[in-house]
Amino acid sequence: MEKILIVEDDQAISDLIQTNLDIAGYASKQVFNGSEALEHINTYAPDLVLLDINMPDQDGFEIMSKLEPGGILVIFLTARNSITDKVKGLKLGADDYIVITLILAVGLYLMIWYLTRSVRSLTKSAQTITRGDYSQRVSVLSNDEIGILAQNFNQMADAVEDKVDELEVLARQRQNFIDYLTHELKTPLTSIIGYADLLRTTKYNEAVYFKALNYIYSEGKRLESLSFKLMDLILVGKEKPILEMEEITPLCVAIEEALKPRLEKSDIELVVSVEPHKLMIEKDLFILLCTNLLDNAMKASTEGSRIFFRGYSDSDRFYVFEVEDEGIGIPEQDVPHIFEPFFMVDKTQSKSHHSAGLGLAICSEIITLHDGKIEITSRLNIGTKVKLLFPISNN
Repeated sequence: MEKILIVEDDQAISDLIQTNLDIAGYASKQVFNGSEALEHINTYAPDLVLLDINMPDQDGFEIMSKLEPGGILVIFLTARNSITDKVKGLKLGADDYIVITLILAVGLYLMIWYLTRSVRSLTKSAQTITRGDYSQRVSVLSNDEIGILAQNFNQMADAVEDKVDELEVLARQRQNFIDYLTHELKTPLTSIIGYADLLRTTKYNEAVYFKALNYIYSEGKRLESLSFKLMDLILVGKEKPILEMEEITPLCVAIEEALKPRLEKSDIELVVSVEPHKLMIEKDLFILLCTNLLDNAMKASTEGSRIFFRGYSDSDRFYVFEVEDEGIGIPEQDVPHIFEPFFMVDKTQSKSHHSAGLGLAICSEIITLHDGKIEITSRLNIGTKVKLLFPISNN
């Protein structure tokens, strides 16, 4: 790398020259009087000397006269712009004579351009983001205030991109919800209207009337179930519930008693083993949560099978509820989607049970409101196990 010696008694001008040389990739050294200049010409061995004329101990002409002709490249860099001075300097052996006013103007421009490169990059990135490309980032070129600004800009862009992605996912989910809801409402309404019109336009026939009324009743029950589930989902997601310390044993007994008629009618045995404990819960939401899970287990079970409802402490972190059935199970590819509203693994069976595919979506919302977790494992034709993890640390 070429070495340049700057001989200039004005510190500010010397610093400006050195900054521009640094930007251009040159090594440089500063001295501020004639004596230092002569010493460093011998010790520093520069490839080029930028020499001022006006200096306190000896001027640039004196220094030039003491150098060996043709030894080192020397350029007078001075504010003195008379023809006499220029001729004198060149006669003494200088390779060039440059008036420093021009150099300062060019140097100042280059310095401003260099120092504002990050600002230009920030402006360009901001314009790109404004056009909708939220992946745009700026390069951090320094550790000064501008560099810190660039880092903060990138952090802001990360947050904006994450929020936009989140909003896009939410928009897709809402559109899917509307599409599913429209379909689920349209299908039973079409059946009800069709069979009602059949009854209205057909002569009385007991078999036909019975069949039509049965369909109208079945689809009406399906609409009723859908409206109740939608109401649950809306109310659950509306606001954070007030949690209170509740003893879970009486609640589990109440759930078992409420489901007993259906269990007996389906010839399904419910095996309950719940360890006594107190949890911070909203009891109505807790009952809805467990009832939905047990309801799903009954729909998946066959006559003569069993459903296990367990509750136990898992170390000091969680109290765990398990609902395990011996039913049809869930295909592996469907497990990631079962918490989506209106998703149904077996649509034929779901329709026969007046199911709208909202039960697990409601369960997911409820457990989230309790700062808990829900986990599902399932194997086809063997059964499904759902685990609810309520944090004990919140109690």
